[in-house]
Amino acid sequence: MTINRDVLAIDEELDRLLASGLDEHEAVLVAAFADVLRVTRGEAEAIAAAMVQAAEEGRSVAGLAVRNERVARALSAIQEAIQQALAGSLARVPMTIAQDVQAASVGARDMIGAQLTGVARAELRASVVAASPDQIAAIVERSTQRIVSQSMPLAADVERVMRQELRRGVAVGENPRQVARRMVRALEDASDLSLSRAMTIARTEQIDAHRAAGKATEDGNTDVLEGWEWICHADERLCPACLSMHGERFPTDQPGPEGHPNCRCGRVPVTKSWAELGFSGMRERKPAGESREDILADMSEEDLRRMLGPRGYTAWKAGDYPVSKWAVKRDNADWRPSYQVRRPPSGSS
Repeated sequence: MTINRDVLAIDEELDRLLASGLDEHEAVLVAAFADVLRVTRGEAEAIAAAMVQAAEEGRSVAGLAVRNERVARALSAIQEAIQQALAGSLARVPMTIAQDVQAASVGARDMIGAQLTGVARAELRASVVAASPDQIAAIVERSTQRIVSQSMPLAADVERVMRQELRRGVAVGENPRQVARRMVRALEDASDLSLSRAMTIARTEQIDAHRAAGKATEDGNTDVLEGWEWICHADERLCPACLSMHGERFPTDQPGPEGHPNCRCGRVPVTKSWAELGFSGMRERKPAGESREDILADMSEEDLRRMLGPRGYTAWKAGDYPVSKWAVKRDNADWRPSYQVRRPPSGSS
């Protein structure tokens, strides 16, 4: 069956609720990492001062990379600050995921029901169910564990950055003051990177939990479902891969959308035709919403150039890079498969 306007309205509301929850969690992370950056700068400057003092006193600067007590304390303080920031934000994750997963499950149920309209189908519509409490609890637990397991190792990255910078500077015989200045900048960059990665992990896993709840609901209603449809959100953050997958349909047992990190695309259930449901003679409704070609037609040249890049835009205009070829599925040994942007053909400029 086709997706109608009521279904799209539910999907848009679910996206709004999901975005609100994600923004709240990001705000918590940003606030927590403001303290991390303060600690990082202070401890990095202390390490730098220790290095300069060692050089001035004729002591081995190289020894600071592995043996100096002040360096060890500084690294410990930085790691502890990052761990506390992550732990504080992660404490809120189960509640946030639980709320969103519950909303996604009910939303999927309502999207199915919205396609089964009419008095004659009231009984059929009433039989549609949401995911069970046990399914919701399992999704929340699994998603929380994944976020924690991926986030907590980030603290160790900062220590690696500092030691690499120390060893590199000492190995080439740089002035300790130069090594110290670069190390301070490297530590600040590492803290910023840890924040960025923590936000990406949290966003991506929470979005996947949202999709898993939709799939759990679909699993309980396979008797009325044909499958699900990949729906992108055509705003300023739209990427070529997401637009390329827009409108593609999959069976209900297929996870997804398996988008790239931070991908916000929606999973919309699609019911069987009236004939398949046993209602012969019923007219199918015209589909609502935009096709990917409609979305392309509404985009300005500036937006298309920004989204595709110069090479991609040129290849698309030449007919060598159609929208259907903008996405490619890639495997990832440490994560799930994901649809990424396919590079434009060589020779485009």
